Amino acid sequence: MSIDFELAKKYAADKLIKQALKYLEKDPEENFLQILDIGEKLARRDNHKNAIKIIKENYKTTPLIKKYLKKINDIAPSYKNGLLMNFFVNSAIFGIPYQYELSEDLGVDVPWTMLIDPTSACNLNCEGCWAGEYNKSDSLDFATIDRIITEAKEMGIYFIVFSGGEPTVYPQLFDIFEKHDDVGFMMYTNGTLIDDEFADRMLEVGNVTPAISLEGFREETDKRR
Repeated sequence: MSIDFELAKKYAADKLIKQALKYLEKDPEENFLQILDIGEKLARRDNHKNAIKIIKENYKTTPLIKKYLKKINDIAPSYKNGLLMNFFVNSAIFGIPYQYELSEDLGVDVPWTMLIDPTSACNLNCEGCWAGEYNKSDSLDFATIDRIITEAKEMGIYFIVFSGGEPTVYPQLFDIFEKHDDVGFMMYTNGTLIDDEFADRMLEVGNVTPAISLEGFREETDKRR
């Protein structure tokens, strides 16, 4: 009987992160620093250790971090088990070290993330938008996007950014999120098509977060659109 050690390590890391989240939920402010201490000891690379040190230093002087930590209990379970786990376990703990190894083997830099434009179509025509002059009918088919993401995962890339065009007009958007449920997705969007039904679907898949483009308050934002 053979043992898949990589799978075993991933399972252990998955359990560790989930326990850390539960621990954090009990007392976010107090336990956050203790979790960072553990992370600093487990970090394998100096740049990761330094990054954790910077977070610890900023935590002591930045009230906003503590404010957001208090919101952790408001995060939906699907996002704790989806986006957070994909980001911390698949992307950070396993993906990044593998990217370093692959980079050394191939002699090229493997990126930490990948940006994909599923479509150039958009429901708006914002003044000054860099995608405004795109052909609005250009789109990647599902099979192509599926292949790209599959190949990305083979290189240890588990965080994918969608841009465009407007990703929310892509008809098979949630099919991608559902098939690649081990990936964390972020999509740049104007947000105008995110209604209750769309938000419910994001909550259901739990592995995508929107980055909504705003120019300011309503007047400044609508002026461009």
